[in-house]
Amino acid sequence: MKEGKVFKRILAVALVVVMTITMVPFGVFATGEAPACAHSNRKYVAAKAATCTEDGHRDYYECQDCHMALLNIGGSNYGPAGNVTIEAIGHAYGEWTKVTDATCYSKGLEKRVCENNAAHIETRETNMIDHNLVDVIAKDATCTENGYTAHKKCNRAGCTYTVGKTDVQAAHKWATTFTVDTPATCKAAGSKSIHCTVANCTGKKDVTAINALPHTFDKSKADGKCTVAGCTGTCAHTYVKTEVAATCTAKGADLFTCSTCGHSYKVEKGNLAAHTAVDIPEVAATCTTAGSKGGQKCSVCGEVLHAAQVVNALGHKIEKIVSVAATCTTAGKTEGEKCTRDGCTYVKAQEPIAARGHAWSTEKKVTLEATCTAKGSKATVCTREGCNTIKEGTIEEIAKKDHDYKAKAVTKEATCETAGEKAKVCKNCTAKTEIEVIKALGHDWDKGTVKVAADCQKKGTTTFKCQRKDCGKTEDRATDKLDCQFEEKIKEPTCEEDGYSTFTCKMCKSSYIDKKVDKFGHSFITYVQDENTATCYANGTKTALCDHGCGKKNTITDEGSMIDHKLTDFKTIKEATCTEEGEEEAKCFYFDKC
Repeated sequence: MKEGKVFKRILAVALVVVMTITMVPFGVFATGEAPACAHSNRKYVAAKAATCTEDGHRDYYECQDCHMALLNIGGSNYGPAGNVTIEAIGHAYGEWTKVTDATCYSKGLEKRVCENNAAHIETRETNMIDHNLVDVIAKDATCTENGYTAHKKCNRAGCTYTVGKTDVQAAHKWATTFTVDTPATCKAAGSKSIHCTVANCTGKKDVTAINALPHTFDKSKADGKCTVAGCTGTCAHTYVKTEVAATCTAKGADLFTCSTCGHSYKVEKGNLAAHTAVDIPEVAATCTTAGSKGGQKCSVCGEVLHAAQVVNALGHKIEKIVSVAATCTTAGKTEGEKCTRDGCTYVKAQEPIAARGHAWSTEKKVTLEATCTAKGSKATVCTREGCNTIKEGTIEEIAKKDHDYKAKAVTKEATCETAGEKAKVCKNCTAKTEIEVIKALGHDWDKGTVKVAADCQKKGTTTFKCQRKDCGKTEDRATDKLDCQFEEKIKEPTCEEDGYSTFTCKMCKSSYIDKKVDKFGHSFITYVQDENTATCYANGTKTALCDHGCGKKNTITDEGSMIDHKLTDFKTIKEATCTEEGEEEAKCFYFDKC
């Protein structure tokens, strides 16, 4: 912090020095001393009052040479005036007064006036007031006037603010079918339209003409007058001729019918037609009524042409209705009869026979035999065959009998898992005495069947079955895992690779490596010179195969195998002269390398 401050001071002093040097005229700087201003060239400056926003100043003299503000300090002496500025006095606003009132749809306006200068006016907006909402009842739209939903609106003058209002457009409610406005008659066309279904509304649309109706004629009258009241229309008959064939009851004729009003008349011609004979259907005879067969009649007029033959009534086919014998308590019936022919309802009704009543025994009879487990009873009973009814209030109890035990024997066979028993058993019931327990036999297991074979990865399961008759129980027992069964595969060592044995389990296929044998390396002994490798400038090579038979070769330099140069024919390169010997030259064929 101290260093920063020292640096800043030094910088400030430096700036002052630079500014001073810059402001001093060159001549003064050159001499090293500035002359003092005598302030002899002065101008009076009148005082100026300060306002709200602008500074003023008191009166003073301004040196026109150095522009210093001066004051007269006596006589003709003038000195520095110091600060002559009078600061702006600022506004002196009064209270806020209302210009316009705020409403619920526009802001209001207030102002205040500066007491120092009435031209200085400050304004501000005032917040809008809240709406004064009132409920408005819904108005249904009519066919011609719009409506609206129930809502709220502001009731202040000039405000149109609403909440929740939805306009409902005016519209007719049109019927789905036409209404006849003017019915059509045979004298004039009518009209129809779609009417508005709103009460008292006369609106309508799609006005459509209805064609005039045709005249209504009485086809039984030949005058052809329309029967509609007030109508004078008549039919100008247009007859259409139709031939009517003769039948066995009426002659043939020409039938003339008006195609407009339907009036018609006939003109007979020719003779009657012959009858059309058809067979009369047979009528089957019943037990009590005769039938008929054969005969013919006319299918047109129904006249009988040949009378049918009468078939006599069959009489009833009687079947007896078996009588029902009366018992002591129920009535019986006499024998009856009925006809078995289809459709016949003849029956001879059976007559009732009164019930016989009970015939009670004079002595009490055993009604329930006593046993060794339950008491018996005897009573007065009805002696009639098939009745055996016991007379009320006559039942007498018979005491239970003693048990009659057989000799002791096995009553429950022992099984593999449950005990058996021996006891004396009553001949007449299931009661037992002198009960003796027979121990459970235990299972008689077979040698077992392999369910899941064990291997070197998991245990096995063997199922054992009980051999006793009617048992068939089985039990699964776990068997121990087996040891791995390894097979050895030997990899012999070579010149470049070690040998080893791989042991692989025949069951789980896991394996491991053992019995490592070091590689024995190559053996190069017998070298043979390589053909055409020696030159006049370099030894040739010789190669040996590995003696271990791996096929690997080793090629080395065949020292001292360079061959002699192979020279070309000599050529003269310099001719001999009288004074100098000449020269000849022969080059080796491998000149470029030799």
